[in-house]
Amino acid sequence: MTHDETKHIIEYRFATPDDVGTIYDFAVAAMQDTIIPGFAQSVGVEMLERIELHPGNVLLAENVEIEKSGEIDRQIVGFIEIDATRIKENAFYIRGIYVLHEFRRRRIGRKLLNIILEKKCIRGQQLRAEAFSSFETKFWESLNFKRHHVSLYIMKGDQ
Repeated sequence: MTHDETKHIIEYRFATPDDVGTIYDFAVAAMQDTIIPGFAQSVGVEMLERIELHPGNVLLAENVEIEKSGEIDRQIVGFIEIDATRIKENAFYIRGIYVLHEFRRRRIGRKLLNIILEKKCIRGQQLRAEAFSSFETKFWESLNFKRHHVSLYIMKGDQ
């Protein structure tokens, strides 16, 4: 099939418990895309549990392929999740945001972020993210996040 016969669009929607199969497929693809331990588990089964408990906290980006024949294929290519355990009166915290490598640099992550801001921060609440490295800090600052405070810690054996 040629590229001309297939139309590609990115659609955004909140996840539902019916997304079991597609979230599992996304978690497997994300696991192949990252070296972060436990990432696929957090995005897979655990995310499905959180979607059931806290609907409206996980926003998905889907690549929708519409073939000339009318057949439609959907694939989750990114998500942003609000941490339901840390919702405050004046702030929401991002639990995670991820876009598959092959779909990066298309402003999908920025669009996910903007939709969450629009839908969740309707009464002037802040959207907050934690950064645990200079790379993460630069990432969030590139999305117009402002530094609020810095946390430091020490563990036994670090001396």
